[in-house]
Amino acid sequence: MATTKRSQQDALPRARKWVRDFRSWIRDGCPTPAEQAAEIPIKPETYAEWLARNPAPDLQRLVERWGGFSKVPIDAWALFDQQMARWQERRRAFLQRT
Repeated sequence: MATTKRSQQDALPRARKWVRDFRSWIRDGCPTPAEQAAEIPIKPETYAEWLARNPAPDLQRLVERWGGFSKVPIDAWALFDQQMARWQERRRAFLQRT
């Protein structure tokens, strides 16, 4: 679809106005991304939402992986305990924030 000379002439003043408006917006102090983010109300995360994003280490999966509770090697228990301790720290930190 070919543009006519008339439509090109109409577009130029609108483009110039847009440029003037944009420059004044910049000059007057456009909001930074941080300022824009601060304007958006953030709904606090619930414990259920946090838990869905941060599941606890799964003891049942550990036991099933090794074929029984008594068959889990000491190294696997140590790793599980470390993971559980880190998860508990994150959980406590979340609960203190709320």
